[in-house]
Amino acid sequence: MRLAAAGALAALLALGAAAPAAAQHWTDEKNFPVAVAGIHWGERVLNGLFRVTLGAWTLRFETKPVLATYDAEWGEIAFDGIVCASESVASCDCRLVYDRVDRFCELRPAKGAAGAACGPAAVLASVECPTNFVGYK
Repeated sequence: MRLAAAGALAALLALGAAAPAAAQHWTDEKNFPVAVAGIHWGERVLNGLFRVTLGAWTLRFETKPVLATYDAEWGEIAFDGIVCASESVASCDCRLVYDRVDRFCELRPAKGAAGAACGPAAVLASVECPTNFVGYK
């Protein structure tokens, strides 16, 4: 997986993308918003090539860039541009939200998607939080 992530990063740099944001700065709000190249859970990586399963949900990137934003009022980092699928939901646009204050993560319907393909729930599931992500400006 690390080789694949490194390959994807090299591909981004080869395409002329700016240097990736240092991973240790992902909790510094001045680095947001940022395009996301990959989200990591230890050895597992979610990016344009690889999907990740968290509980009953399988996540994948859409074809458009995934964007990470920081909400200072709530202390949350949100990853938008993800597609979630489960046995009960074929697929829907969703967002991964990391609550920095209370240290938990949730899958939520994408903004404007509640009540659509994801169903009426405001929270689809509580999930394991990522260990890291790679972003680029």
